[in-house]
Amino acid sequence: PSNIDYFERLKMLREALQTSSDFLPARAKDVVASKDPEKIFTFVRDQIQTLPGMVDFKGVSGGKFNYNDLRWGIDGCLRYCGGTAYEKAKLLEKLLTDAGFEAKAVYGKLDTSKADWETILLGEFSTEFNPKIPKDILKNPIKRNGKVDIKSLDLEDAAVEDLAKKIMAALPGDHDFADPDWSKLAEYAYEVKLKQENGEIFCNPSIPKAKPGDSFMEGRERDIYKKDKFNEVEINLYLANSDDPDKYIEFLSTKIPVDVLYKHQVAIGFQSNLDVRDQLLTAPVNMKMLSPYLTLVGENVTEDELKEYSRMGNTIHLNGDIIEAKEDGLYIDGDKVEQ
Repeated sequence: PSNIDYFERLKMLREALQTSSDFLPARAKDVVASKDPEKIFTFVRDQIQTLPGMVDFKGVSGGKFNYNDLRWGIDGCLRYCGGTAYEKAKLLEKLLTDAGFEAKAVYGKLDTSKADWETILLGEFSTEFNPKIPKDILKNPIKRNGKVDIKSLDLEDAAVEDLAKKIMAALPGDHDFADPDWSKLAEYAYEVKLKQENGEIFCNPSIPKAKPGDSFMEGRERDIYKKDKFNEVEINLYLANSDDPDKYIEFLSTKIPVDVLYKHQVAIGFQSNLDVRDQLLTAPVNMKMLSPYLTLVGENVTEDELKEYSRMGNTIHLNGDIIEAKEDGLYIDGDKVEQ
């Protein structure tokens, strides 16, 4: 109906997108609810692409690479439909445990007579985007002030293409290192030991067409004792002069592990230094003292994560210019800025 609240419509759209078969967090809940260990195993094997671990090019020593079997954690596996063999085994362990089974992730040397890195890392993979969008949303586009508020982005637009070229030019160039030894990225078989009524079986979710009970380990399995340690992404916020971009001030800097970033979203904003009473009594033009902040947002952000990763930056004092973003362009002190 046309009288649905603006944000309620956005919520409906989000929920509709989550009905798509490639929205794996919801699909994972479905297979866990089935209590069927074979369905859970098949879900992890087929719906999540097996990716190579990370290669630490900075850690090259004597021509040897450092390999890391982590990318973004089990939550990232579900969000991005991909993960390393280690992460897929840990995800299978969690889903089976959530379904009430006794399961444990283990590892062993890969039996290369049964599978090799090409079998594991180059298997066919595809996903399907098929959300069930309510007809009311399709017939009644979201509007504010009588105008459609969401516009499509024309990827053929010259301005978009120009922006893409500038972003590509700003990215770091190719590294000078030789290709890593890909076999090292699939040196071990990560499997889940599942306890059943008639004994224990091994499940390897990274081997295409593998079945529950098929093991690809050479010799005895070993327990996983290590604590996952993820790479960190450094986020820096700078204040730059548009007339001289090389002159800038860093006023917020933080590091966040990649598994946290892939679970949540990052919000950056500016907060007035005035208390609530003064904000209500002070004209916006006089609110010149602002502090930048960075925080995590999302449905499942915990209090501990907010405390650990939220940051406040150095205070900025505005020079008096009033910047306004209007429908027909950008204005400074009431004068339109030419593009």
